[in-house]
Amino acid sequence: MQVFQYGAERYAPTRDPKYATVDQRRLAKIVGSVAILLPLVLLVASLVSYLVPQSYPYFRTCFRDSISHYYYAHFWGGPFIGSLVFIATYLFVYQGEDAGGAERKLSTGAGFAALGVAIFPTSHHGCDQPGFAARAFADFGPLTEPEKALTLIGRENVDQYFQMMPLAEWIHYGSALILFLFLAWFAFFVFTSVDDDQKNADGSLTDEKILRNRLYYACGTIMVASIVALVAHFFFGGKGNGGWNAGNWTFWCEAFALWAFGISWMVKGRFFERLKDEAEKWDDSKAAA
Repeated sequence: MQVFQYGAERYAPTRDPKYATVDQRRLAKIVGSVAILLPLVLLVASLVSYLVPQSYPYFRTCFRDSISHYYYAHFWGGPFIGSLVFIATYLFVYQGEDAGGAERKLSTGAGFAALGVAIFPTSHHGCDQPGFAARAFADFGPLTEPEKALTLIGRENVDQYFQMMPLAEWIHYGSALILFLFLAWFAFFVFTSVDDDQKNADGSLTDEKILRNRLYYACGTIMVASIVALVAHFFFGGKGNGGWNAGNWTFWCEAFALWAFGISWMVKGRFFERLKDEAEKWDDSKAAA
């Protein structure tokens, strides 16, 4: 029995018993939902952090410079890593629609890129506040007194405690770039491809397909614009990151890229009835009967 259905009909509802009951369209909507909710959850957690009693510091977090910096948040680092691993898992099992299998191979590469973002964190804690709670990397020797490691207050340089290894940050950046380029490529060139049943009798595209393609192009444009902004800042922003970090612009660029990614996959999963072609509505009605 095949666990994941693939091929031209993988998004179509089916009751074929030779396939496991895994709805690829539903999975696309779930993945899109995760991408949309991740920045929102982290943003809300940061904005209401002051409401959390100080007796529960592990749920408190500052509004960090980027989404990636939430890796170091005590509790919220878990949802960040878990969301990326979930997205990576879906990309691994995505089969693509082309006969040569190029989409499947690129999707697998993107899955590894998502894992790279999750496993290899960026450096620095990402907080502008003088005091904050965070997970840090620290070495403990046999003679180290545990109570001395409970706080980093008063130490001149704490950045060394927020770096996994010298190359981790570069692996993180490279993985994120590969991931978003893949997702933008899919929005521009894969999701906009046209099947015969998405055409009218005169050969023109159905209104639903035209709407979906417009949304795909808009999402791809937002992802590319976000990538360009981050790359431009990386190379031309100089050493003065005060204004950029004070506005949390890296966070917002990453958030808009994730929102665009999520919307494009929810459109692919036909989240709204308005996005479905007439043939798909007919198939759904028969499946529900």
